[in-house]
Amino acid sequence: SNHNEVGEEAAKATQLSFPKYGDEYGTLRVDAAGIISPIFVGDDATQLSDGAGQYYGSVFPGDIGNTVITGHTNSVFKTLGEAKIGDAIHLELTYGTYVYAISTIEIKSNTDESILAPSQDQILTLYTNYSFDYIGNTPDRYVVTAKLVEGQSLSEIHFQGES
Repeated sequence: SNHNEVGEEAAKATQLSFPKYGDEYGTLRVDAAGIISPIFVGDDATQLSDGAGQYYGSVFPGDIGNTVITGHTNSVFKTLGEAKIGDAIHLELTYGTYVYAISTIEIKSNTDESILAPSQDQILTLYTNYSFDYIGNTPDRYVVTAKLVEGQSLSEIHFQGES
């Protein structure tokens, strides 16, 4: 029957693949700063020319720890400085929606390891070069940290290939 085919299509649609290196796996939105950007897994030049990139050594949203996303100052994150503490950051991903609230905004040295530091909480770190009007490599980073407000735990999501 027709009804059964619809069911099979729905079942196929729910077979989620875990994002792999180089994949575009969602959209980053910071409404307060007018930011909307695709997010890629990985933060080398290829990914950053097209949007924001997740540092490959960091956890995916929905996991405990620090999800680190970077973007160029002269493109996707040029208005990041307009976001304030308390503002929301939305990640609309292939496997769910995650909402974070900005908790700290800091300027750090580009050698500061704390930008990539693990966390016991579910946090999101966005960073870009600082200052915003400078072209080229800068010694400083503009670092926005946010805490998870809502989003499903990765352990509750069934990905393809998992038993």
